Amino acid sequence: MKKVIFILIGFLVFLGVYAKINKEAYEGVVDKNNNVSQDFVINKGDGSTQVGENMAKAKLVKSKYYFWYYVWRTKMDSKLQAGTYEIAKDMTIPEMVDKFSKGKVKSDIVKLVVPEGFTNDKIIKLLEEKKPKLAPEFKKLVKCQCLNEPECACDRFSKKYDFIKEIPSGLDLEGYLFPDTYFIAKKDTGATLLSKFLNNFDKKVSEDLRREIKNQNKSLHEIMTMASIVEREAREDKDRPIIAGIFWNRFNVQHPLQSDATLAYILKTDKVKYYQDEIETNSPYNTYKNNGLPPGPICNPGQEAILATVHPRETDYFYFLNDAKTGETFFAKTLEGHRRNRVEHGL
Repeated sequence: MKKVIFILIGFLVFLGVYAKINKEAYEGVVDKNNNVSQDFVINKGDGSTQVGENMAKAKLVKSKYYFWYYVWRTKMDSKLQAGTYEIAKDMTIPEMVDKFSKGKVKSDIVKLVVPEGFTNDKIIKLLEEKKPKLAPEFKKLVKCQCLNEPECACDRFSKKYDFIKEIPSGLDLEGYLFPDTYFIAKKDTGATLLSKFLNNFDKKVSEDLRREIKNQNKSLHEIMTMASIVEREAREDKDRPIIAGIFWNRFNVQHPLQSDATLAYILKTDKVKYYQDEIETNSPYNTYKNNGLPPGPICNPGQEAILATVHPRETDYFYFLNDAKTGETFFAKTLEGHRRNRVEHGL
């Protein structure tokens, strides 16, 4: 009788151990709250035994035995493909093996998302994070300030793109790196990446649009400069044509544009309110001290800001205020109305 009891107990223990192994192999994860990917390499010739040991060392599985059990049970041990994979600690063994067996290796393509209103400095910083090897060459080309000059060593694009020829001497490509999503291939260089930006600009700022700008007796550079201010000043797309109209109204009567966005560009900091000494900053980009447009764009404007600048809405407004918390914009025709808006809305 005792022998039977021992056998029964042993069988129950076996079932318990088996159930645990089975559950861990199919459902277990190392850390369900950690979805940060890390590179895991399967070298050519690695069998499932080696892969399991390497995964355990990398702390991607709780135990190599769970991995071995799963690939044995599913007959996937001979289907694991060599390569570099992106694996996270919240993944189950079946999810990992699915990647390994289908060869879903880490892509060599890097996605670079450039939001509207980014300066070239911000784009360079983003590139330094995403693809650091390309950043030095890209930065040198983007920051080139002798564009269109015969002996300019860093100018490699003005002969190819007519719009660069319109950029005044002493300025770089600020404003001409069109905001969009770019895909960087393994073979890309800083120069080929910049070509993608410039090709996109050439396409988005079409010949028809440039012709329309010319018919308005404005230069593309003037439009890009104003559009960059509109981009940084407007909170909503619906407000962009109105704000563009206000700035053109000021421009046409030789009234200072008085854009806080230009102060932010000079001081390299965004603030809800600037003090008098900051407003008095000596810079050609200070639109409080200088009439007209600054020398060049203060950021890279998107399509909506460019179109709003070319097609401003005609209104009697001459002033506006932005509520940084709500994103709402309040317009006024007179200075008195502007001051009233400031008091009424606590701005």
